[in-house]
Amino acid sequence: MLARNEADVIGHTLRWHFENGVEHAVVMDHASTDATPEILRGFGERVRVVNHTGNFNQAALTTELVRRCIKEFESDWIIPCDADEFWAGDFHAAIAGCDANILRVPTINFIAADVDDEFEPNPVLRMRYKIAHPPRIPKLPYILKPGQSKVMFATRGFRKIATGNHDVELASPRLSREHGLSISHYPLRSKAHFFEKVIQGGAALEVAGEHSKVGYHWRRWYAIYKAGKLEREWRMQSLSAWRLALMRGLGWVVRDRGMAERYRSFG
Repeated sequence: MLARNEADVIGHTLRWHFENGVEHAVVMDHASTDATPEILRGFGERVRVVNHTGNFNQAALTTELVRRCIKEFESDWIIPCDADEFWAGDFHAAIAGCDANILRVPTINFIAADVDDEFEPNPVLRMRYKIAHPPRIPKLPYILKPGQSKVMFATRGFRKIATGNHDVELASPRLSREHGLSISHYPLRSKAHFFEKVIQGGAALEVAGEHSKVGYHWRRWYAIYKAGKLEREWRMQSLSAWRLALMRGLGWVVRDRGMAERYRSFG
C-alpha cells in the first residue's frame, strides 16, 4: 500500500483487511504530514512501514513493496491495495485449490452525498451510496464511470506490477475472474479531502514528470484547480439531494448496507 495523508481512512482500511484474513501489510508512507504515521505505528508489527520522500512513481514503488513482502514475510499472495480500497470476500476460499495465479477483481465506486452524516469520521459508515449500474453515456464525471478492475496475485514468478495495480507481470500468468471477491472504492470522501488530494497529487505528478496518461484524472483536476474552478468540479463528483434522488430513480445509484454492517460486526 502507498499512502500520503490518508489519516481519515487508512486505519479503517487496515483493520478491515486484517479482520478479513490478511496477515501482514507493508505500507510506504510518502512524507505524510497528518496523523497517518501515528495510525500506522498503532498496528505494531502487523504493519511494516517504509518511508519515502522522493519522486512518486507508483508502479516502481509498488513493485518494490511487493518484493519486500516476498523477502521479509515470504508472502504467497499479494493484495496491492490502495488506502481507499476495501477488498471484500473470502480470500482464503478464493485461492484454495485455485489453478490461477492472478485474480482480476471488479471495483465498485462509492460516492459522497449531501445526505451523508458529516459527523461520522469512518467513510465506510458515512458513505452509503454506490454506483451500482454506471450509465453508458459519454463524458461522465469520473466517479460515475465503471470502476477499473484490479489484480490480486501469487508471488511466484513475480516480475513487476503496472501503474494503478490494474495488471501484473508474472513468469507464467494464469488469470481467473471467478472468485467471489470485489473492491469497494471510496476515492473522493469529502470536499476538503478532494481539494487536498488534488493539490497534493497534482503537484507530485507535475514534479515526477511522468507520462501524460499516468494519473490523468489528477492532472486534469490539478489544471482545473489552477484555473480556479475546483468547486464546480466537486459538485460534479458528488451528489446533491436532488441528483441523488434522480440517479436512484434511474437505477444508477443504490444504497449499500452490506459494507457498513460488515464493519460494525468487528465490534
